[in-house]
Amino acid sequence: MQSLAAAFRGIGRPISLCIVLVAGLHLAVGTLALRALVHPAAPKVAAAVAAKPTTTAKPSPAVAQVAPPPVPVDAEPLRFHATLLDPMLLARENAGLAQLRAAGINLETLLHHAAPVHRAADEGGPFIPAGEIRDAAFDPSRLARLERLIARMPFASPLIRFEVSSSFGIRRDPFNGERSFHPGIDLDAEIGTAVHATAPGTVDFAGWDGGYGRMVEIDHGNGIRTRYAHLSRILVRIGDRVDEHQRIGLVGSTGRSTGPHLHYEVRIDGQPLNPAKFLAVGRQSPLIAVDAVQAQ
Repeated sequence: MQSLAAAFRGIGRPISLCIVLVAGLHLAVGTLALRALVHPAAPKVAAAVAAKPTTTAKPSPAVAQVAPPPVPVDAEPLRFHATLLDPMLLARENAGLAQLRAAGINLETLLHHAAPVHRAADEGGPFIPAGEIRDAAFDPSRLARLERLIARMPFASPLIRFEVSSSFGIRRDPFNGERSFHPGIDLDAEIGTAVHATAPGTVDFAGWDGGYGRMVEIDHGNGIRTRYAHLSRILVRIGDRVDEHQRIGLVGSTGRSTGPHLHYEVRIDGQPLNPAKFLAVGRQSPLIAVDAVQAQ
């Protein structure tokens, strides 16, 4: 009998333990369900707390921790737009700069001419340090000035068809054979061939000018001028506003000339530049169609 009682006691102990565990589990589940009913937002708070990292790295006492400066609220939209627009603005600026370099133009000189005139006016707006703008191309005033300059550059052709009979620079004078400086290029064409303005501008001179013969000079702004000489006829007057490709005269052989041709010059601040470079830029531009034959 004693051995049988001992056997029953051995079996009863695990059963009692299981009953206690099950009862405890039911009690815990019931408690959580009651809390969820009474405080429905508690699980969300618990989840948010659980999402936070359990451990945080303590800063080393040997390294000073400097908090980053606060970012101005008004600067955020500007930086965002800069990120989106900079590639396009850079492409536009690089294309314009490439054209000016190909023509042999000093960009800074032109930008100085094209700088806006500052006047006293009511102004305002948030202060955004210039350092916030990473790329120079995002300066809208600089890009706008650059594109306005390019729009008024004499990249078009003064004649529809021509051959270059005398180039820019040092040459032998056609009359006395001595070395001389030729400030433009001579374009062979028949008498009466239409001569066109190579960029928009204002006629600054239209008349007879010594060795140039009948000549038209156009002011394109920003110190840029073009000259069209040895004309047989002038079709514009001083003060006229002309557009690119507008007829301004007819080819002739007036003045110091050995035959019918157009003497064409491009000047910036009075200094002559090689017009052939401007014509080359015009030929490469898809916006300007030039049908020219370079004399060999």
